[in-house]
Amino acid sequence: MKFFVLILSLIIGQSVFSQTAETYYEEGTQYLGLKQYPQAIYFFSIAIDLNPKEESYFIARGTAYDSLGKFIKAIRDFSKVIKLNPVSDKAFYARGLAFDSLEDYNNAIVDFTMASILDPENDKAFYNLGRAYFHENNYENAILNYTKAIEINPLNDKAFNYRGYVNYLMKNYNLAFTDYNQALKINPEYGISYCNRGIIYYNNNKIDSSILDFSNAIRFKKNYLDAYLNRANAYSKLGSFSLALPDYNKYIQIDSTNAKAYLWRGIALYNLGKYDDALLDFNKSLDVSSDTANAFLWRGLVYYQHKDYKSAIKDFDLSIKQDTNQAESYAWRGLAEYNIKLFNQALNDYSIALSLNPKDAATYINRSSLYYDQKKYGLAFKDYCSAGDLGYALNKEYFLKLKKLAGK
Repeated sequence: MKFFVLILSLIIGQSVFSQTAETYYEEGTQYLGLKQYPQAIYFFSIAIDLNPKEESYFIARGTAYDSLGKFIKAIRDFSKVIKLNPVSDKAFYARGLAFDSLEDYNNAIVDFTMASILDPENDKAFYNLGRAYFHENNYENAILNYTKAIEINPLNDKAFNYRGYVNYLMKNYNLAFTDYNQALKINPEYGISYCNRGIIYYNNNKIDSSILDFSNAIRFKKNYLDAYLNRANAYSKLGSFSLALPDYNKYIQIDSTNAKAYLWRGIALYNLGKYDDALLDFNKSLDVSSDTANAFLWRGLVYYQHKDYKSAIKDFDLSIKQDTNQAESYAWRGLAEYNIKLFNQALNDYSIALSLNPKDAATYINRSSLYYDQKKYGLAFKDYCSAGDLGYALNKEYFLKLKKLAGK
């Protein structure tokens, strides 16, 4: 009789024990659904203390930790599940996501691979495996896994978008364009795909189409900085600098650390004749990153417009020091030198600029003028004709005069 009572007590005790753990788990699940993660973790932890062999409790707490950005603790919980159940595809997948968040892509690849083996119909596992390979610059495996995700789920818009992006990086532009189109067909509000497709339009000089895509990207993805910056550049390429400025301003308002954003806004301001404002931006660009030949070139142009030729020459020197193949810097330094009567230096710079860019009609004109001043009419006429061959509108009266002086 005592033995029967003991067994009965154990059964009743186990039932209450298990039921209590499940109650705490359900309470934690409610908080998890409300995104109140600390409270969820509290109740999941009690459930685990009461029943440390229930894998779903660890999965739930690990998910809450992951949502709080506590990825190491999340990994510990998911690892506990794998120890309890070595074929838990959910645990491998969740741990892979945590490793991915820590940018530990090697371990993420291992876990996503296991998750895809254990559940070969999980398109998200293949998609994230593709992303991990992408971050490791293994583009072929990235495309392979994005494609597998699409085969499982033809409506996986993210897989289409990111496969398109990898194709773009591999210079498979037509394939990339097709993938972006498919992503947008599935999800017409997918801002990232609009932005990515807009870049292809931009590179193909379909600027109006690119602006439309960048605008849609901004419409569907709040504060999408890349789209603002890309649209600003597209407006600038059209010469619509006044339209570009608000987008550059928006970008810099949110991210004040991008040297190129200051540079490009400065160029827009320069083209609008706002030289002092442009100077501030070029200075800011150089403060953020001094490793930019273009910023020195454009700041030099501002000094040139202010007729401060010596300061302009100093900046052109710095631009050339950083990029010895910067033809524009030689050409403009030549002009600045010409204005302070450093004619030999100017001639040398014009010649270097034309060796780097033999299609620069303006520099042929400038060198022709210098040759004319030096009474080297034959060379002056030759350069003047070269400018005309490149489409420069020649003055007929001056052409005939120069031709006569050159004895042609």
